[in-house]
Amino acid sequence: MTEKKRLFTPAEAADKLSELKGRKINVNRLGQLRRAGKVNATKLGYNQTIYTLEDLEKADVSLSRAGRKSKDDTDKRPVVKTAA
Repeated sequence: MTEKKRLFTPAEAADKLSELKGRKINVNRLGQLRRAGKVNATKLGYNQTIYTLEDLEKADVSLSRAGRKSKDDTDKRPVVKTAA
């Protein structure tokens, strides 16, 4: 089996992702990232999930703050008036 196709359990995947991304990722956070679509995973049966090294390398673990965005964060586009 090639290195890219190596399979990880959630606990192993959390440790490997922490190593790859340089920040601590635990199993619960890994599940949140998977549900948010930021990490791909493969379901095996009813209650088993596995991850590949390729999926972990592509993972997006960027932080975002919860709640409403401030007015400074919103995209202000100029109003374009069309001739009617």
